[in-house]
Amino acid sequence: MPAGGSALAKEGGQKNSACLSPKMVQLKSDMQKAWIDHTIWTRSYIVSVMSNRPDAKDVLDRLLQNQQDIGNLIKPYYGEEAGNKLAELLREQIQIAGKIVAAAKTGNQADLKKLDADWHRNADDIAKFLSAANPNWPFKTTQDMFYTHLQLITELGNIEIDGVLGSSYVEEFLDHSRFSPFPQVQYTERPDVVSAALLEGRVAIIVDGTPMVLLAPVTLWMLLQSAEDYYQRYIAGTWIRWIRYLFVFISLLLPSVYVAITTFHPEMIPPKLLMTIAASREIVPFPALIEAFIMEISFEALREAAVRIPKSIGQAVSIIGALIIGTAAVQAGIVSAAMVIIVSFTGIASFIIPHFDLGLSIRLLRFPIMIFAGLFGLFGIICGLLLIYIHLINLRSFGMPYLAPMTPLIIGDLKDTYVRAPWWYLRKRPSTAGKNKIRQGSKRIQETELEEDGD
Repeated sequence: MPAGGSALAKEGGQKNSACLSPKMVQLKSDMQKAWIDHTIWTRSYIVSVMSNRPDAKDVLDRLLQNQQDIGNLIKPYYGEEAGNKLAELLREQIQIAGKIVAAAKTGNQADLKKLDADWHRNADDIAKFLSAANPNWPFKTTQDMFYTHLQLITELGNIEIDGVLGSSYVEEFLDHSRFSPFPQVQYTERPDVVSAALLEGRVAIIVDGTPMVLLAPVTLWMLLQSAEDYYQRYIAGTWIRWIRYLFVFISLLLPSVYVAITTFHPEMIPPKLLMTIAASREIVPFPALIEAFIMEISFEALREAAVRIPKSIGQAVSIIGALIIGTAAVQAGIVSAAMVIIVSFTGIASFIIPHFDLGLSIRLLRFPIMIFAGLFGLFGIICGLLLIYIHLINLRSFGMPYLAPMTPLIIGDLKDTYVRAPWWYLRKRPSTAGKNKIRQGSKRIQETELEEDGD
């Protein structure tokens, strides 16, 4: 290891360094430019090869030159030999990737298997080189990161389709449990959400021609969080998060609980309220389950109509339509006033879920749970929830448990799950996402640890 490289590694690892040195800032800027070029030329090469363009070889040569540029950037810090070695390893990785693209295009499975083994061997060599060059990059951590990278590239490469018009095309191919109603990839068009996910060690997949970025892996709790939680003081963010969790259960269970109680357990309702509900349902010809289905399907139809109608009148039409249809249905004796209130409140609760795909999953699961409630009462609701829970604890998103950090229990990560802890307390990244655990500077971490020890 050259002395300059050791010095740079120590400088980057010093615990009390107040700021980055000019050399580190320059290296970071140059590396960003080199990796932007890498992204551009990688995309150009894939397009050229898959389209049989005559410039494929020229584009590949330019992509290989980019690997030499990356090696040249570290030469002032790690020496001539280390820079050339890194460039050689990166060029080998690109050359293997090019052969994999060619083999995949021809469908040669034997070559694909051999090249995949060579690819992972090259990843091991790069991980060994980086861990030897810098003690802040342990071999196992770096190797795992490369393997995850190769796995994701392989899964993306296995997608065979005539065209990708949106990120949702890719999302469905990446789902490991393809018949699950729950989303296993998060999508967003907000740059701040993508940046936050990258800082947590997650992967961002950008699909050409669409503003939506896919983020993986994902957990249920990530889908229930909003970026605005982190732009407010932690007390307000925690309160809003609790409200959101409460209304998720209301959106899923409120109609089912009403159907179960009015059908099987009327003794649970206070007498005066029971008389009011009984009076409103006296002229309704349908049982509570059919009544709930009629109202829920009508509400879903109004919601879909509001999306299709031009925006200038869509919201007004949906609101007026709901009022008119609800009032007319009650006056005609088709549904009861209590059911209109229940379904309306459930619809409002569903709008609080920040991720649309998760909200849609909750809305779909509402119907089978209502059937369980109409057939077996509260016992049916409990059985339905148990089935959902069993499915969730077995669900994985790129190997990450879907209910983490609740199942399996990771106590340290709960401070950003059920509550939104203050920033000065969020010292480490989630343990289930990313290998670099330190989120804040070492000096701040030491101060916080001293405060905790004092408490």
